[in-house]
Amino acid sequence: MKGKMTLLDDMREVFGAALKYLGYSVNTTNPDEIEQAKQVILKWKENIVKFDATTYAQGVVNGEFWVVHGYPENVFQLIPEEELENFEFFVPKEGGTLWIDNMVILKDAKNKDLAYKFINFILRPEIAAQISDYLMIPSPITEAQKYKEVEPLYTLDELGNCEIIDYIGEHIDLYNKAWEEIIK
Repeated sequence: MKGKMTLLDDMREVFGAALKYLGYSVNTTNPDEIEQAKQVILKWKENIVKFDATTYAQGVVNGEFWVVHGYPENVFQLIPEEELENFEFFVPKEGGTLWIDNMVILKDAKNKDLAYKFINFILRPEIAAQISDYLMIPSPITEAQKYKEVEPLYTLDELGNCEIIDYIGEHIDLYNKAWEEIIK
């Protein structure tokens, strides 16, 4: 598959994948573990077309790429329904990174009450289920399960070995230095 794969153009996501592959935390600050992950990524780099965070979804759908490191909802929204069976998404058994979408109301927002109403609407189980079905992902709203009609691409259980990318303060310089060596 050499020349038909991409990795995200996102330092912490790529390091997260390599670190989990090695059995380490995506948030390690251990220089030796980061160096080991860098070596893994350099091996991966020999086989990828590019680091890409913008065109990977369209590229895999149109056949330009065969394997992409990315977010499933970005890819599966582009696949024609009659071709869905030709695509597969998986979370590596070693794990990876987790993400959380959030809603925020600015402290000086003009319509705070309306914003709260919108958030309450989105969190209603039947609405959360519709969003989950549209994106083909599990819903964090437990009661939404009663209303779901579409099988998600993965289950919450499959995320058991995954981790949120944490703020690591000044240790980010270890990653920055290694990433610069990777992308040069």
